[in-house]
Amino acid sequence: MKKILFLLAITFGSQFLYAQLILTKAFTPQNGNAYFELTNNNTIPLSLGCYSIVSYFNNPLEKGFSVINLPDESIAPNAVLTISGQPTSNGKGINLYNYSYQGLQSSGRVSNYFLNVNEDAYVNNYNSAYTNLQTVNNQENNSIDHLVLLMYSNTLVDASFSLDGNKNIPSHLRNIPTLNFTNSCGNQVNVRFNTLQSTYPNIFNRSPYERNEYGYFREFQIHKNTATVQIAWQTSKEQNLRGFEIERRIENKPWTTIAFVASMAPSGNNDQVLNYLYGDKSFLGDNAEYRLKQIDINGRSFYSAPRRIDLFENKEVVLYPNPSVDGRVTVSLGKLNSLRDIQVIDLNGQLVQQWLSVNNNTQQINDLKRGNYIVRVIDHQTGTLTSEKLIVQ
Repeated sequence: MKKILFLLAITFGSQFLYAQLILTKAFTPQNGNAYFELTNNNTIPLSLGCYSIVSYFNNPLEKGFSVINLPDESIAPNAVLTISGQPTSNGKGINLYNYSYQGLQSSGRVSNYFLNVNEDAYVNNYNSAYTNLQTVNNQENNSIDHLVLLMYSNTLVDASFSLDGNKNIPSHLRNIPTLNFTNSCGNQVNVRFNTLQSTYPNIFNRSPYERNEYGYFREFQIHKNTATVQIAWQTSKEQNLRGFEIERRIENKPWTTIAFVASMAPSGNNDQVLNYLYGDKSFLGDNAEYRLKQIDINGRSFYSAPRRIDLFENKEVVLYPNPSVDGRVTVSLGKLNSLRDIQVIDLNGQLVQQWLSVNNNTQQINDLKRGNYIVRVIDHQTGTLTSEKLIVQ
């Protein structure tokens, strides 16, 4: 397997789809040329640009962190990416190799953050003469000083660190102040070490087959079905799985949890294909992003990559919710820019409500009684008349 110089690796991942980008292996040979393997545990290509790798180092010369911001390249499904590096005076010393054989050869950027004697401040220094992932003893898993984080933007996707004798995170790691840096996407990343949980396995000499433990998302899809957004996904294996939270984000607002779907497998363990389906009837906007959060019984969690849906794509007039249960409906006029007249007509042909020369892209309708209606929209510029059936329950 081809190696590429390393130093420290972290990738921040949104956490995954089928899984996402995950830490698969880490090696620290006697010559100190340590390197990592990352795997795209997804069914689609993943962009690496928003991923970062953070690694804690502690050697006789210095202690601190190395940060690798991955370049704006894509990694194919199930591809293995080997990352390794040695910092140079200009801070550019990372090479990448994509084992999907699709020719990814790129440079990343290494930044070193050194702790002062009290371990309470950082000094950003690109001129490190020597930095190593961990002490030589770490290759025998005898040291407790290693820590590797994989980040996607501000989200912790995967991690590996040694625990103390009580199987807790060592205090010197918990007490480290927040590390701040900017990734290749231009996003400010904040790494808060005091929130780390002792649920991540040690990736040093981790078996490559353990990658299946990191998530089981397959065929994660969303699509429109009348007034419902259908969210479907599949798992081929489940191990100690509690279930899935479904999260939704509208525009640039924070992600919110809209539902929890429990594992269909007895005790959360399964080796057969399982199909999951959830219908979101509460979304009333134009477009949104959805993602899955896999939650294991031990509390460890993983995210899918987000899926975006545009409810009104290629449609000029949309009513939502439809059916309405409270007599309130929003008329979305898509991306039309001209003035429009809007009419609400009952099945007897009587005009119930109307608005003339509307210059907004949405119009709220209130106080409709139970029954069936026709909503007509007339475009002043083109003269086009569009009709949509509306049901009030």
